[in-house]
Order: sequence, then structure tokens, then C-alpha cells
Amino acid sequence: MISRYSIMKEGVVIDSKTKETYPDPLSIDFSSFEYTEPAIKVEPDETIAQKPYLLMSAQYGVTYYDDIILSLNNIPHLSKLMDFPFLLLPINSDLRGFMKT
Repeated sequence: MISRYSIMKEGVVIDSKTKETYPDPLSIDFSSFEYTEPAIKVEPDETIAQKPYLLMSAQYGVTYYDDIILSLNNIPHLSKLMDFPFLLLPINSDLRGFMKT
């Protein structure tokens, strides 16, 4: 499964208890996302807010890009989706290309 954790860099802070480092969410530069074609504009509704996997499956053929799409749209959490007038969905090849960076 590919998620934002797949493209995060390892953090530099060491957990004092476990002696492990964790992925750094600030290491992803979402502003560097490149659109080769215009994104699809979708108005959020209750179905998308409650079952985002349905939209992800229809658009990308997988169900696990919702966290990336929220981040690209500067939406802090799925619970805030209805506060935004629209959601921009990049085309599949743009999203997959970004996930490989």
C-alpha cells in the first residue's frame, strides 16, 4: 500500500524510550506537485466525507490515496472536508509520479 508514509524521509529525532526514528511528515513538499493536466474538481458531499475510499477507488483504482489528496488540497483532516468548496483530484499518472519521488 502506498501512502504519504511511503514518501516521507526518516526523521532525525530519536525516541528516548524506543531509540527509533520515525518518518517526518514535514519532509514531503506537497507544493512541488506537478500537474501535467488539469485536476478534476469535485464538490465534497457527505458520501465522500464518510466514505472517501469510494471516490479513491473510482478515480484511482485503489482506496488509499485519501491522505495524499487531502494534503494536496491543504485540508488538515477528513473531518474538515465539508468546510471546503471543492476538492482537486490530480490525474492518476500525476499522482503516481509524485508518489515515486
